[in-house]
Amino acid sequence: MISFKDYCKRLNIKDKIVSDKILYSAYYLHKNSEDHCFTLKECVDCLGLEGIYISNVSREAKKIRDSRNYKKVKNDRYSLTNIALNKLSEEINFLEDEEVIETEGSLLDLKIFCGYRTYLDKLVLQANHCYENNCFDACATMMRRIFETLLIECYEKLNISDEIKDANGNYFMLEKICTNAKNNTTLALTRIKDELDTFRDLGNYASHRRYYNTFKSDIDNCKVKYRTLIEELMYKSGLK
Repeated sequence: MISFKDYCKRLNIKDKIVSDKILYSAYYLHKNSEDHCFTLKECVDCLGLEGIYISNVSREAKKIRDSRNYKKVKNDRYSLTNIALNKLSEEINFLEDEEVIETEGSLLDLKIFCGYRTYLDKLVLQANHCYENNCFDACATMMRRIFETLLIECYEKLNISDEIKDANGNYFMLEKICTNAKNNTTLALTRIKDELDTFRDLGNYASHRRYYNTFKSDIDNCKVKYRTLIEELMYKSGLK
């Protein structure tokens, strides 16, 4: 089971509104307790250990009593209603992951890039982990996969995905997608579009050149621009 510390990072709980901080911590406690029950104090204490403090606990207690997300079990113990569980289980499906990827987020900040889609979280975590453990060919390959995935997400969000598909409905290779993206007025990328081939080449060389090795400096030289691109794509794809 993932630790509460990593759980908070993955969901960026620190920046959520207070009621959601309580709800997310309640869900974690629900998944980790035998009776699937918890108290408000347990939620507050868990958050406090991660430096997330609830200033007005009595106000949150009243919100819990009035909320459709909770049902009282006994005394001050609560459980989550089916409505809350269904909603949260759809959003949070990584709690049972046995393979936890440890990362400090030195390439892509977890607070900015995680907590929106589980599949994207896993890609970001892998890219960071590779970078932090000097696996730079693997990191470059993951960077390429992330920006290709998000480019396609943008086209689908804007209902223009046919522009990057062949007659059989298959997506073009990344080179052709990048060519379209640089000139697509609906997608309307900022000047960062001039760097698309840089990121594509970095990943291609790492993946396909027999005698090529990616160095840390290769990634460091472009990682600020890469972060800029990825965040822009997340907004244009509707993920943020």
